[in-house]
Amino acid sequence: MENACTLCYNLVLHNKPHAALKKISELKGSELYKCCCCYAYLHKHDAEWEIISGGEFMGAPKQNTSTIIAAENKTPTATDLRSNQR
Repeated sequence: MENACTLCYNLVLHNKPHAALKKISELKGSELYKCCCCYAYLHKHDAEWEIISGGEFMGAPKQNTSTIIAAENKTPTATDLRSNQR
C-alpha cells in the first residue's frame, strides 16, 4: 500500500512546500519532485501540486531493519550480564 507523508498532503492541499522535497526533473512549466521522507513523487504544474506516486510512509521515520533485528536477536554476553548486576 502506498502512502504519502503529512508534509506531502499539506503541500497538495495548502501549497506548503517542505524541506524534504528534492527536485528531480524540470520541463517548461512542469517540475517533478521526490520526497526524501516518504519517497512519494510529486508533480508541480502551474503552481498546482499532485501526488503521482504515494510513497511508503508508515507514520514513523525509516530505520534500518537489519539493525533492529540484530538488536532484538542479540544474545547477552558475560560482560552484558556483569554490567546488569551492578
